[in-house]
Amino acid sequence: MKPHVYLILLILVAISGSAVSAQTTSTSDTSTQVVVSKITVSPAVLMVGDMGTITVTVLNTGTETVPIDRATLYTDGIVLMNNGAYDALTNLGPGNSKDFTFQVQATGIGGLYQPKFYLDFQGAGSMSSYIPLQIDDTGLQVSVDSVPDFFATGREDQVTLRVGNPRDDNLTGITITPNGQGIRTIQSNYFVGDLGPGATTEVVFDVIPSQETNLTFHTTYRNGINVHTTDTEVPILVDNSRRSANLVINNVKLTASGGSSQLDGDITNGGLDEAKSVVVSVQSPATPVDPYPSYVIGTLAVDDFSSFTLTFTSQALTSVPILVQWKDSDGNSYQNTIDVNLRTATVSGSTGSTSAQAAAAARGGGGGFGIFGGGRGMQLPITEIVIVIAVAIIGIVAWRKGVFSKILRRGKGKQGNQQTKR
Repeated sequence: MKPHVYLILLILVAISGSAVSAQTTSTSDTSTQVVVSKITVSPAVLMVGDMGTITVTVLNTGTETVPIDRATLYTDGIVLMNNGAYDALTNLGPGNSKDFTFQVQATGIGGLYQPKFYLDFQGAGSMSSYIPLQIDDTGLQVSVDSVPDFFATGREDQVTLRVGNPRDDNLTGITITPNGQGIRTIQSNYFVGDLGPGATTEVVFDVIPSQETNLTFHTTYRNGINVHTTDTEVPILVDNSRRSANLVINNVKLTASGGSSQLDGDITNGGLDEAKSVVVSVQSPATPVDPYPSYVIGTLAVDDFSSFTLTFTSQALTSVPILVQWKDSDGNSYQNTIDVNLRTATVSGSTGSTSAQAAAAARGGGGGFGIFGGGRGMQLPITEIVIVIAVAIIGIVAWRKGVFSKILRRGKGKQGNQQTKR
């Protein structure tokens, strides 16, 4: 074979050899047997300032032992915390693998970095491999999913949080603790646990405020061994009128019976919460009497109503105070006094009483007679009186103008003419 053919073959062998061991700069036959088989970064995505580990696993794919002189990591976006940990000589037997674990701290501002793993073999030769590393300072997201527009003091309401992990790695040990002056929560804290990449969960807290305040949810979580925190603040606005029942009395009817009065009406819940254990009763100066000194209604849902009946005696009253008592779903007690105008109430009689007598009895008055007498409840014939007065006025005017005299003279003249003709 010609000399130039040998030269060409040598060049081809050299090219193919360098292609097979692209990760090594060694010309040693044994060192080309060593390859990087696995790279592990923990946590998978570092946050700025996080401590983590980078583990490089190398494998001897050959049939001979390979002596390793030194292993190290050239940093990019990180600092090496255990520099010099692998400066001692070690041997890697055929078919065996070895882990090189480097402790690092993230210093990059965020993004992708490429620290380089470097391995020196004893005598001559080396190999290196770039390690993809991601740094992301995005933390756990805790947002308010729902909260009442207004709370009521002493009332239990719910605040719902949405907890989400926007990162590309797992977050662990997630715990949420509420805190706020003048506020109490049924749950002292809530342990969420772990959230995988892109995962979300819902957390509900039962909140009981005693004043208007700010409620802070303090969340702690881990990225690897690193502890992180985030705070979510929720304003707690208090308006007792908006968060309670609003009981209104209407359609009132008054009936007199003997010496007492009976008041029938409807009570409606126009508020934003149901009213429980609703009881109505008359108050002083009216005096409740049997058979209905008070009336138990029970529960009134929102926009619901119920009828009631009360019996009482009173002395010359134009209105009667009605006490309405109820409880909310938490057992808190409420009450409100509503003045019912007896003059505007629909009045009717019973057991032989007239309407006028029923109204007078409700006010404590007697049955008096006469237009100007003590019968304040008596109904006057207004239309008839007006007609009589009008006729009287017309008669007086006619008399003053002599209309009646002219009529009389005409009558006498006619009688005289009739006598003459005869």
